[in-house]
Amino acid sequence: MLVTFFSFIFLFLFSQVALSTEINLVHGDGDSLKVDLIVIGDGYSLQDQDHYHQRVDELVDYMFTSAKSAPYPRYQNFINVWRIDLMSRESGIDDIDAGIYKDTPLH
Repeated sequence: MLVTFFSFIFLFLFSQVALSTEINLVHGDGDSLKVDLIVIGDGYSLQDQDHYHQRVDELVDYMFTSAKSAPYPRYQNFINVWRIDLMSRESGIDDIDAGIYKDTPLH
């Protein structure tokens, strides 16, 4: 099922963006019997990728260690977290009210 999902994501993304796209396992062991959580960062340029990686690491750390994120800490051994690195041509997100539209893969 995960392979089918990733195949769909790849086809969609590569039809939308000419820059590189990578998928990385950031938590878990990739076991197909686990729940898969996928984080997709849209609006991060190549220069922003380190910041995006840091933000995903912070999210995963908070999700599995904070008392406020219950019940995830208890179930962390049953969850894989995947990070999809999309390279946007422009940094940031759209602000429709201000008439700002960014060139990103999921735009």
